[in-house]
Amino acid sequence: WFCLFVCLFVCLFVCLFVCLFVCLFVCLFVCLFVCLFVCLFVCLFVCLFVCLFVCLFVCLFVCLFVCLFVCLFVCLFVCLFVCLFVCLFVCLFVCLFVCLFVCLFVCLFVCLFVCLFVCLFVCLFVCLFVCFLCEKHC
Repeated sequence: WFCLFVCLFVCLFVCLFVCLFVCLFVCLFVCLFVCLFVCLFVCLFVCLFVCLFVCLFVCLFVCLFVCLFVCLFVCLFVCLFVCLFVCLFVCLFVCLFVCLFVCLFVCLFVCLFVCLFVCLFVCLFVCLFVCFLCEKHC
């Protein structure tokens, strides 16, 4: 029994470290890739939609107030260009930061939980099998 106990203890200890290392590496890689892809897609879509709507509304209001027909097109063009540039820059920066933070946190939590559970479960069976074989030869 002593041989079995030592074997299981050593095996599970090694398993825990291996599983933690593998799961952290895999989860970080997967989550970074998934989150970057998802966040870029979502943020681009949301920011483009929001910025276009806000800029059109602001620019039309400002340009109609500042000038009438002659400079309206120039005003709209300049206003939209500046507004969209600033809006998209700020929106993407904020959106990506928030999105990546939330996504990575959720993804890592779920991924680590699932990965560790599966890895330790498999490891436990391998340890039991190896240790019982070891016990028979002890």
